[in-house]
Amino acid sequence: MPALIRGQPRQVPSFRGALFQPNEQVGTYQLKLTGTISTGSLRETTYEPVSATEARQLDAAALPAVPAIRVTPGMERHQPVTLLAVQPLRRNPQTGQAEKLVSFTYAYSSAARRPTAATRPYAQSSVLSQGSWYKIGVPGSGIYKLDKKALADLGLPVQTLDPARLRLFGNAMGTLPQASQAYRPDDLAENAIRFVGDANATLDDNEYFLFYARGPHTWTRAGNAARFQHQLNPYTDTAYYFLTVGSTPGRRVAPAPVVSGPASARITAFTERQFYELDLINLAKSGRTWLGEHFSTTDQKTFSFTVPDLVPGAAVQITSAVAAASSSDTFFQNAVNGQTAVSQRVPGYNCTSGSWCYPEIANTSLTTFTYPVPAAPTPEIKVALSFNGSNDPAAKGYLDYLELNARRQLRFPGTLLEFRSLENIAPAAISQFELGNAAGATIWEVTNPRRPAEVAATNGVFLARTDTLREFVAFSGSSFPTPRGFGRVANQNLHALNLDGKLELVVLTHPAFLAEANRLAAHRTSHDGLATQVVTTTQVYNEFGSGGQDVTAIRDFMKMVYDRAPAGKRQYLLLFGDASYDYKADPTNAPDQLPGWWKDRLPANANKINQNFVPVYESVESFDLIMGVRPGGQGITYSSDDYYGLLDDNEGAWLPNHSDELLDIGIGRLPVRTVEQARLVTDKLIAYDSPASFGKWRNRLSFVTDDGDRNLFTSYTEELTAPLDTAATARSYNVYKHYLDLYPQVIVAAGQRSPAAERSIDEAFEQGSLLINYIGHGGPKGWADEQILTNASVLRLQNTNRLAFLFTGTCDFSTYDNPEFTSAGEQSLTDISGGAIGLFTTTRVVYADRNQTMAIEFFRDLFTPLPDGTMPRTGDICRATKNAAVFGDNNRNYALLGDPSMRLAYPQQEAAITAINGKSAFAAQPDTLKALKQVEIQGEIRQAGQRNSRFSGTAQVQVFEKKSTVTTLGNESGDTPTPIAIRENVLYDGPATITNGEFKVRFVVPKDINYQVGLGKISVYAADAAARTDAHGQLLVPVGDAAQVAYRDTIPPRIRLFMDNENGFVFGGTTGTTTTLIGNLRDESGINAAGTGIGHDLTATLDGDPSQVTILNKFYTSKVDSFQAGQVKYQFENLSPGPHELRVKAWDTWNNSAEEIIEFIAAPTQKLALQHVLNYPNPFATSTTFHFDHNRQGDDLDVQVQIFTVSGKLVRTLQAPVIGSTPHVSSISWDGRDEYQDQLARGVYIYRVSVRSARDKSTTSKFEKLVLLN
Repeated sequence: MPALIRGQPRQVPSFRGALFQPNEQVGTYQLKLTGTISTGSLRETTYEPVSATEARQLDAAALPAVPAIRVTPGMERHQPVTLLAVQPLRRNPQTGQAEKLVSFTYAYSSAARRPTAATRPYAQSSVLSQGSWYKIGVPGSGIYKLDKKALADLGLPVQTLDPARLRLFGNAMGTLPQASQAYRPDDLAENAIRFVGDANATLDDNEYFLFYARGPHTWTRAGNAARFQHQLNPYTDTAYYFLTVGSTPGRRVAPAPVVSGPASARITAFTERQFYELDLINLAKSGRTWLGEHFSTTDQKTFSFTVPDLVPGAAVQITSAVAAASSSDTFFQNAVNGQTAVSQRVPGYNCTSGSWCYPEIANTSLTTFTYPVPAAPTPEIKVALSFNGSNDPAAKGYLDYLELNARRQLRFPGTLLEFRSLENIAPAAISQFELGNAAGATIWEVTNPRRPAEVAATNGVFLARTDTLREFVAFSGSSFPTPRGFGRVANQNLHALNLDGKLELVVLTHPAFLAEANRLAAHRTSHDGLATQVVTTTQVYNEFGSGGQDVTAIRDFMKMVYDRAPAGKRQYLLLFGDASYDYKADPTNAPDQLPGWWKDRLPANANKINQNFVPVYESVESFDLIMGVRPGGQGITYSSDDYYGLLDDNEGAWLPNHSDELLDIGIGRLPVRTVEQARLVTDKLIAYDSPASFGKWRNRLSFVTDDGDRNLFTSYTEELTAPLDTAATARSYNVYKHYLDLYPQVIVAAGQRSPAAERSIDEAFEQGSLLINYIGHGGPKGWADEQILTNASVLRLQNTNRLAFLFTGTCDFSTYDNPEFTSAGEQSLTDISGGAIGLFTTTRVVYADRNQTMAIEFFRDLFTPLPDGTMPRTGDICRATKNAAVFGDNNRNYALLGDPSMRLAYPQQEAAITAINGKSAFAAQPDTLKALKQVEIQGEIRQAGQRNSRFSGTAQVQVFEKKSTVTTLGNESGDTPTPIAIRENVLYDGPATITNGEFKVRFVVPKDINYQVGLGKISVYAADAAARTDAHGQLLVPVGDAAQVAYRDTIPPRIRLFMDNENGFVFGGTTGTTTTLIGNLRDESGINAAGTGIGHDLTATLDGDPSQVTILNKFYTSKVDSFQAGQVKYQFENLSPGPHELRVKAWDTWNNSAEEIIEFIAAPTQKLALQHVLNYPNPFATSTTFHFDHNRQGDDLDVQVQIFTVSGKLVRTLQAPVIGSTPHVSSISWDGRDEYQDQLARGVYIYRVSVRSARDKSTTSKFEKLVLLN
């Protein structure tokens, strides 16, 4: 397979399931073992020399003498597991030649189970479960004020409010920590507040509350450095708190513990910290790293900070984070207050051309430098940035952020001062803080922002323990900002969920889609018996995120649900709503309160295109799409819902290229953006589980593969399909191959196209496929260079009640977090009633080799029953697939778009063939199906191995010829024509009645078969709609040779043709430009639709054009219990407007042929059209009926006939509604009388037929003449 080694493309040896890292010439084979193991050793190894071709591909000197082994411990669903990775190539120590490991055993000993953190304790009831609650928010850290007016505006009953009972809750965490073992409050924590007023139990106009709030953006110490680094909250620019009036007094600010003892240091200065960061643009529309101001080549911009009371002679530390997109190195020159500082080099792209060139979106540079404070400093610090694009005139530079740490004198400025010191931090240390100008100032320690404590200071001097970093705030007066109100909060109690451990499905929905989420959850309860719970994002944020959006709040909520379940219980999370890479696209702040820079944000104030309903986890990295080797980068950029399923203790950090965190639940998403889409998708999911969706399509698996890349995708797909004929759980399914290299290419102005391939793939959808698999190149706008399954073609799919599940091993086909574009994958699920029922699909660029590993694991899990004997749900399949293929970050780019608690439409029971021509189907020498032999097949429906006599319905029996071989065309350079085995020729296809669980069919084997005896296949699908159950099965049977028969059939078939409708269509009538041919066929020996005889196909020729011949074999089905009659249906699309002719040719099993033609007029369906308007009889004496053809079959029509004299006088109006109209209407008659029921005089009259469609309100009319005789 192709690989990139040190920047150069090379072919390297590969094997089934091989995984490659960049710059590796040896793939990795990965196993998952139960339990925690110590490093073991390979035993009983068998090696073979690599082939001469493989040897030339390898650098043998770089191979180890013993295959490399890597052991990684992990946890999966509360159980320890170990991932064992082996690179199965070595250099023979004796010969120096490369050898491959063919077989081995791995000897190891179990290790002690690695210690895990104690399961997090959870409250059994949330504080929000009772009482009246009100939500407020603040944009930054500081002291805030709540007076009587502010509380009244929120809705609190201020006239009866006892100030002692006002309580404030909030967690003051900033961005929640990802690692699950890191501390965070469970539920909302109460905060201490200060009441300024008297103690008379009433709130007076001059009384108020003060509280300290930590804002959304936080600071931490930069390792052991003497500076701080900020963390901009990527999810929200508001920190939220909650107010309630309790039954008991609320927590108030208490005095800080008295510190006594000698101080080992005097603190007269502190570290002031400020940052400047605007999130204006996300270059890749991926990840969490946004950039700010844009620099063109030679641009200079200046940014100002104000820091009063700078300490002369101290060093200001400035951190500059910049980025640039350029083919060559670029430079940012920093200057502070006019003094030149450091120059930052930003690397250029790692490559700029070549088939294996995958440049970064941008590269970054981070540096910290110092500025010496002069003896007489001014408060203003101006940082000037100049960009030099070097040799690339198209270079673009960006500021990410500037961060400042400065030594500032500890002097109170008069209103508010937050301060801390990195001096004298040591065990048991005591420091004396000396706050100057502190007369009248109150000082609180806010190290724990939820529990501020008042420090006893004398003239601003106080003692504090400095065994750890301490935070303080000093303030005076009463002029403090008021938090913004967000109104009343309904009671909720997520903490009470799953106390019994029985909850199986959580549906997390945006409130906009709550009704549809509830409807789907109710279906899962009634249909699947699942214990379900619907919760909203708002509820989760309130209880687990202190009111603010944060993906970790969702993860923490699911961890609580998961921790309360017994080990091994299967659980699912359905995310009901679309997501956006722009978490702040729907800002909490009112538009009139947005900062001035918001209007410059891209997408510009994205309220207009908001789709961030249920957020997705975005990677920290935002610039490296593929390779994950960007200088200073953090792996690849991606978005993934998997984060919500990393629920075992010690998980959640989810570092790049780490494979030790495994999914514990099944996760899926319905990326709906409107209530209409939510309703449509819910309708699809419910209908999928109903008898309306029964059909033989459930036996069909369709495989689509791209051409090119030296047959790589073809070989990959053959590797997937080969086991399906032998695996016991998969044999009942029929494999159909739609390889692009089996169809001719045409070159048009827009590039390569393959109309035949496109039509074949459309048919795979429209005939119905349980699953459609695609491997190859692609993108969000479609598959392959030939533009298959594009945004436009997806919307044309008409497979309602035959919905396919898609596995797509191609790049970003289903990107769903870009609000400016809807991918074709999304559309197939959310925008049409047909299309897909779900997709296991890609959201970013992916690697072919790792796609194949995912596909191999997917198909292994797809047909493997669970330990309880039931078939897995889609969430089970995708979870197991990802855990088996966790290697690097590639599998994070796969997502399940669909309901993870849904089962695919696996038939539930067994349809068994019991006899052929009265002979047991299991005889040592079963009866051979010979040409022209009449065959009787008997079968039964079995449940748990026994005939189910209660099963009544219909069995659809298909008899397939032996496999045949077709050869690919080698369309692309580097491809070679390749033989492909297919089994698609059908000798018989017809339904049979099932009575008491038994069925039988009779048919004549066509004369056109391959006479060499080999194994054909009988495939059965059966459905009992009343019992809402179905079944399937198969049997391989000998097919070949010719029967000796005593008669000869020379009579050709009989053919009757219609368009769209058997009852209403008239020869020459009107249809739409998309119309369905219906052919009823009958022959004593049956119709030949095998497709094995040259020139003996069932065909339809359009307009006599030999290039417009459509083979209809696969669209023919016999009638129930009769092989002698049947029907063919085929939809023609995009016909040119005007008259057309279809000539249908059919053959019977004796190769007698017949032809029939039908003519029709195609009219664009977007415009209502009438044809053949007439009345009969005409002339008439007592009664006539009005007739017309139209092109709106199925529409509800309002029909009006107005009758005029030749002078134009209206004498009679006739009206009638036509519900679900056929193409021909003849429902209005007239008796020759006027509106007053008087007989009109004989003569000529004019009439107008007017028709209005209820579907789109379109109208049309036409005049004709009639003659009245009386």
